[in-house]
Amino acid sequence: VGSEMCIRDRMDTAARLLQESDLPVAEIAHRVGYEDPSRFSAAFRRHTGRRPTELRRVACPCAE
Repeated sequence: VGSEMCIRDRMDTAARLLQESDLPVAEIAHRVGYEDPSRFSAAFRRHTGRRPTELRRVACPCAE
């Protein structure tokens, strides 16, 4: 249960950064503890049902 909460917190932080910053996905991955952006993207998708770039597009429709 503790590790699930930790992952949820990391993904919530990542989602906030995706929505509120222009940081590259790789930098966000690093900030939430992932050395490999591909692993971060896979974990993010498992957690949210969306790719990190999809969430960013929803947050800012002008970003393409």
